[in-house]
Amino acid sequence: MPNGHVLMIAWEKRTAAEALAAGRSESTIPSSGEIWADHIIEVDPATNAIVWVWRIWDHLLAPGDDPAAHPELIDPNAGALPQSDWTHSNAIDYNPDLDQIILSSRNLSEFFVIDHSTTALEAQGHTGGRSGHGGDLLYRWGNPANYGMPGPEQIFAQHNAHWIEAGLPGAGQLLIFDNGAAALRPYSTAVQVAAAPGPDGNYSFDPDVGFLPAEPAWRYLANPPESLFARIVSSAQRLPSGDTLLCDGPAGHFMQVTSAGETVWSYVVTDTKGGTGILTFRATRYEAGFIGLAGRTLTPQGPVRVELPAGASSKSQPAT
Repeated sequence: MPNGHVLMIAWEKRTAAEALAAGRSESTIPSSGEIWADHIIEVDPATNAIVWVWRIWDHLLAPGDDPAAHPELIDPNAGALPQSDWTHSNAIDYNPDLDQIILSSRNLSEFFVIDHSTTALEAQGHTGGRSGHGGDLLYRWGNPANYGMPGPEQIFAQHNAHWIEAGLPGAGQLLIFDNGAAALRPYSTAVQVAAAPGPDGNYSFDPDVGFLPAEPAWRYLANPPESLFARIVSSAQRLPSGDTLLCDGPAGHFMQVTSAGETVWSYVVTDTKGGTGILTFRATRYEAGFIGLAGRTLTPQGPVRVELPAGASSKSQPAT
């Protein structure tokens, strides 16, 4: 964050009794008897103090309420499989101009935007902050069924939801790597969403279709679509040229694509052990003038080879 603080995603253990009291269906309580509820902490690294907290558990739909009447709340039974890792949040980003946070939920196939201008107390409730809605969701996109809307699911098990940085083409819009799902849509895309908040930080909502826009402003689709299917990890980054850097995480394959979908650069990580060394959570391109590269010699060194440490497992990794 601009002030040097760090935003982190963490779990909070909730018991089966707490989950049932919150309205979760008994059939979705895992055998462990635990639900791991996501929360966000803001940490001051100078003191290691937690200075701000937001908890998903504070913004659940009340038992018996209609999800369509409360899109600002999260249905405790949305995407509810009998597993402890309920929402599986995998990405977080901060927009200093809006003082808002985006949180990506892989298991719900949608992302949320919340107000960071709240006090710690306001973040627990439904009023306060610049938006006037406390810690409730200001915006959500990807899976309208999660809040009772009829529209189609737009993204599946996504990663790397973030705002496109100022100065880049599409600045202020949202960019997401949409992984896809084998049983529902077995290919991956990159999606750009033109979510435009008003002066008070609130977003457009249509009572018939949900949060707008109904369609992305841009979507990358491989040709054929099934030629890109990264079921886990992966990322998308907007470049100064307007191209987008994609990371097919499981394959260790990075590609630069134009807005028209043409691949103009490609790189594949080499794993000499034949294990999971190629697995790449996210890829980021840095310009030659990046301050972190100052004083370093940037000379091509040939292929990058990944050697697994002695004794490291080469078994498949769990979904992330």
